[in-house]
Amino acid sequence: MTIGTIDESQRKAARLWDSLICLRCRPGSSPSFYVRTQLIAFDNAAQTAGNIMAHERLFRLGTASNLSVFAVDVVLIIGLYVVLCQSIEASLCWLRVGG
Repeated sequence: MTIGTIDESQRKAARLWDSLICLRCRPGSSPSFYVRTQLIAFDNAAQTAGNIMAHERLFRLGTASNLSVFAVDVVLIIGLYVVLCQSIEASLCWLRVGG
């Protein structure tokens, strides 16, 4: 296992990763707490369907927010791979990542 020095691409990926972590926190919390509590009636499926039909824009906003968080997660995973695994032998890195 060889550990090299940090190059410029790793620095850029680390900065991007850090800023995306901050961006991820904001839209990631709104669908989980606000949209879900407004739309889902946990004991009544018919009421949940009615709430979604009555508040279609809120449902779409929650879905779009979740999709944006998933997209940011993909970029975060790639950035973490670049920061941590470029200077390590590839087979050891895939073992660490779990792939």
